[in-house]
Amino acid sequence: MARAGGRARRHRGSPGHASRLARLAGAYLPSVKVGTDKCGYACSDHASWHAQGYPVSMPFESSSARDNPYIHTAKDTLENSGGQTTHALKFARLAAAYLVELSSQ
Repeated sequence: MARAGGRARRHRGSPGHASRLARLAGAYLPSVKVGTDKCGYACSDHASWHAQGYPVSMPFESSSARDNPYIHTAKDTLENSGGQTTHALKFARLAAAYLVELSSQ
């Protein structure tokens, strides 16, 4: 999730899943500003999971208009992210919150 916040990108399905992640982020990462964005179909590998019937969303660090041009390239390195793992830590915390919630159901 990004500098000022994060986005849960949605394609054609699973808007409820994106809402669940936004709720978890609000509860467990209160300093993160959450928004939604549309990315069309197959903007990442989550679309193939959706095609197999799994609920999906794509938590992302910024809006489509402001995304990192190095993502999924050879330049997608720690150095090109300012040498910080700030975003990764926020995603790890969101994943932990998701697992805690699933384990309590």
